[in-house]
Amino acid sequence: GDVTAKYTVNVKNPTLKLSKTSASVKVGKTTKITAKATPSGKVTYKSSNKKVATVSVAAGKVTIKAAGKAKGAATAKITLKNGTKKATIKVTINNPVKKVKAAKKKATVKKKKTVKLTFKVTSYNKAKKTSDKITYKTSKKKVAKITKKKVSSKKIIVSVKGLKKGTSKITVTIGKKKAVVTVKVK
Repeated sequence: GDVTAKYTVNVKNPTLKLSKTSASVKVGKTTKITAKATPSGKVTYKSSNKKVATVSVAAGKVTIKAAGKAKGAATAKITLKNGTKKATIKVTINNPVKKVKAAKKKATVKKKKTVKLTFKVTSYNKAKKTSDKITYKTSKKKVAKITKKKVSSKKIIVSVKGLKKGTSKITVTIGKKKAVVTVKVK
């Protein structure tokens, strides 16, 4: 008679799992993400912008390096492949502020006139604007009002209009750093 034999063959679908799908990296620094691939074949990888971030994979660790040529808050997409499986990591390169300093601690302005205050900014990548959040505050809104802000990689110029006689503190906060100028309105 006929003999029939059944064989069960397990074909494992490739998988690719990442410990994180996004990373925030300071300019010139690296971050590591764990990649689990089954079968543990060759994981291929590429960066959408090598000027922003470079990538390497070894022993299940994805090492992403912020290239330093990136602008503050630049982004790159890292694509990893394991057979037919694809995974992506969104990389944001931060350019945090090291320090912020007021050029002058005091300024005087006449009522209805405007004075320009300069704040010197030092970021990790000095050639680029910071990626940190910038906030502006006046302690007495009825005395002095911020009318204009101009941000560049090395300085911030804040225009302040005198409204009535008195003193007001103008504070510029960048990330966790801040500087204050006391404005006297005559």
